Amino acid sequence: MGKRHNIKGEILEIWEEDNGVIYFISNNGNIYEITNNQIKLKEKVGDQVITAGLTDIIDSDALIEKGKVEALTDTLVSEPLDNGLTATVRKGQGLFISDQNGRVLYALNEATSMPNNNITYIKYDHHGTLWGIMDNGIFAIALPSAYSHFTNDDGLSEGVISITKFKDNIYAGTLNGLFRLQGTHFVNVGLGNFACWELSASSDRLLAATATGIYLIKPNGTYSLISSEGALSVYDAGDVIYSGEMGGLFTMTPDGKNRKKVCNLEKVSAVICDKHGDIWIQNV
Repeated sequence: MGKRHNIKGEILEIWEEDNGVIYFISNNGNIYEITNNQIKLKEKVGDQVITAGLTDIIDSDALIEKGKVEALTDTLVSEPLDNGLTATVRKGQGLFISDQNGRVLYALNEATSMPNNNITYIKYDHHGTLWGIMDNGIFAIALPSAYSHFTNDDGLSEGVISITKFKDNIYAGTLNGLFRLQGTHFVNVGLGNFACWELSASSDRLLAATATGIYLIKPNGTYSLISSEGALSVYDAGDVIYSGEMGGLFTMTPDGKNRKKVCNLEKVSAVICDKHGDIWIQNV
């Protein structure tokens, strides 16, 4: 690149400003800029040798604006993606994908099968692949991600037995209660630590068949118990709610009233309705 330059010291960071000029800083405090394939000294920020860890990323804004060498402590790198999404690297925490409102959609880190959390650089190629550097290699991620893996580390109890989407929220029924995804973690919605066998979502309510009865969850997250009989399955037919229970199939109104038995078949584990309006049930 141009004529040879005698640059002493270890290069700590290299970056590109919005004007297209590339800068880098060495550990002797010199900031260099590359213009027209020529390297020249821009300024010196100190006479002391600068020390930085292998995973530290120098804050280029602090260098240019304040002449101070500072390592980023939280958000290390942000990279715009397609469809208003943003990829963000947090120091020692991995990679986070957020929507245009800043809401974290999912995380990619050691808990979700990434080799490690020490990511130092990412770049999107605008062809569906996000490239990145971590302290033991290079990675490439197809976006949107093929899958996200949620475990106990993300707040989700073991034994997931049902899952559905209701009003832009993901609900998961487990052997230890009903959970809702908030950001990158699942939280117990508060129905209790009982098995949630099945979920049935409609436009204005979510029904949960649990070991202690059927709960109705409203769009704002509030809930009420409409039946105190343990249910293995539930089907929302609008004006009628079907409850599959150990003792048979029951119907009731959405407020839990007018409960009556419509089938003696025991241990009803599934209830569905076909296109003709006929109700089909399965038992175990």
